[in-house]
Order: sequence, then structure tokens, then C-alpha cells
Amino acid sequence: MPLSTPTSTSQFAHFVYSEQTHTGKVRKHNEDACAIFETPNGLLCVVCDGMGGHLGGERASTLALEKIGEHMSSKRFDLAKLNDALDQSFASAHAAIAYEAEKNPLLKGMGTTCVAILFHPDATFCAHVGDSRLYMFRNNELIRLTKDHSFVQNLIDEGIITEAESFYHPKRNLIDRALGSDDAQPDITNLGRVLQNIRVGDVFLLCSDGLSNELNDVEIKNFLENETLALEEKVERMMEYALQAGGKDNITIQLIERV
Repeated sequence: MPLSTPTSTSQFAHFVYSEQTHTGKVRKHNEDACAIFETPNGLLCVVCDGMGGHLGGERASTLALEKIGEHMSSKRFDLAKLNDALDQSFASAHAAIAYEAEKNPLLKGMGTTCVAILFHPDATFCAHVGDSRLYMFRNNELIRLTKDHSFVQNLIDEGIITEAESFYHPKRNLIDRALGSDDAQPDITNLGRVLQNIRVGDVFLLCSDGLSNELNDVEIKNFLENETLALEEKVERMMEYALQAGGKDNITIQLIERV
């Protein structure tokens, strides 16, 4: 029987957030992991999608959460150093995953995608590696804030296929970067130019590809713009829809709203 974590909802400073992860309908184990940390540097939200089989994938995603959360919670960083702090937190996760894979043959080849957003009082930062995504929903518009590090994204960038065609491409699950792999460098962005200032009502979605492979951006937008649903209900409805659409992979969803 596929396993799901209960949808959890909480509040920190000016944000309310909800998250859920599910094994899906096909796989026996959940290699996704997610966490929301209330750190001295602000609210930190992280989603990871592990690779390398049951043992390796679960361990890699869990290690990434632990190391990133530990580093960003260890002290209060100066605003000017937050970019470097996030980079160091990802590097710490990568090193821990690589070390465990090297010392344990059963974990060889393990790795994980990772997407994170940090809501500092004076800035908002995103860091990601792989194809787990970050979106923002504002004024009835859905904006994708990350670009996948993937085979099909390269084809899109080169004009070989369209975004719509990528949704059905047989190699859409191939990624170019992951923590624990040869290329683990995250893209880190201060989102100030995109967001200006975060506004009341802004909603942020972090998800593994188990969601984005089942729901396209239009379908995701339809759930987020439904004002009759509470944040927790939106998570639950998206999860239900992704499972009904096939649930071929583990599915993880985080929603964070500025209130």
C-alpha cells in the first residue's frame, strides 16, 4: 500500500505553510524527503528527490535535508554572506552523500536533487540542483522560478523541442546535476529582481518531479487560484490529482503563503 505522510500545516513569522510527501502508486519506497526549518536566518523550505535505489535514494535525500538544515541553522549569517552560506550548505550535503557512497558499496551511485527557498526578513534566496522545482503564484499568475538541470531542458534551450513536447519526452527524467554526482553545483539566486518585495497572498510551491510529471503548469495554477480552498486543502487536492493521473513516482509538495 503506498504510504503518505499526513499533510502538516504550521506558521512562522509572516508565513503559513503546508507539506506532504507520498510514495505514489507504483514505487514501493519513498525516496523523496522534505522539511521546513525555522532558522536564525529565516524560514528555510527544502525538497529533495533521492536516486540510487531504495537504500541509496532515501539516505541521500535524508542526508541532504540534515546537512542543509544544520548549516543554515548553525548561526545567523550576515545578509551579504547568505548566498555563500547556502552554497556551503549544499556543498556539505554533497560531501556527506559522496562520503557515504564511497564507504558503503550498497550506496554506490546514490544522489539527490534539491530545491530550497530561504525567506530572510530582507531578501529571498533560492538554491536548486536537478529537476525539483520552485514556483511562485501571484496575482493569478504562475511563475516558475527554477530551470531544470535536465536533458530535456537542454533540448528546449537549443530549440529542438518545445516545453509542451518535453512533457512526453521519453528521456525527461534524465538530469544533469545532483548532490552526490559529478556535477553538484547549485544555482543560487537572490530573487529580489523577480519578486521585488514579497507581498501578502504570494504562494510558493516546491515540488519533486513526481508532481510536475503528472500536472502541467496550467493544472497547477488551477489548484492555486482556487480561493475556496485552504492551503492544506490545496496540497491535498494536488496530491490526489497527481495520484489519479498515475502516481508513477514519489510525490512531494510544499506550499508556503505570505500572510
